[in-house]
Amino acid sequence: MKNQIIKKISINFFILMLIILTYKLNIRVCIINKLFYIPCPCCGITRSFIYLLKGEMAMSLKYNILTIPLLIFYIIYMFLKIRDIIKKDSSLNVKITKYKSCLIIIAVILCVISGIKNIFNPLLY
Repeated sequence: MKNQIIKKISINFFILMLIILTYKLNIRVCIINKLFYIPCPCCGITRSFIYLLKGEMAMSLKYNILTIPLLIFYIIYMFLKIRDIIKKDSSLNVKITKYKSCLIIIAVILCVISGIKNIFNPLLY
């Protein structure tokens, strides 16, 4: 149980370090942008997350509006996952399965809104 929690925290720390590294080195890793020369719904999310970490929420939202909903969902997911590991329960998987269609609809709506906004976002070019 303790090893699983440490593993989850280590993975999250690694992801955070990758985000900071890609920002510092100004690396663009968007395959859709490289192939089609248009921003995808997630373009700018790394820069948006970095600005959010700096406390500049307005600038964060200018780069990508998905950062805050993704961060909220991710934090909730991690707390529930750690709770399930501690309780040795799988209630999170049951809830995700139960609300799968709602979660997919919400994700598609957010991606469409973000994709449309990103096409006209001058910060991403």
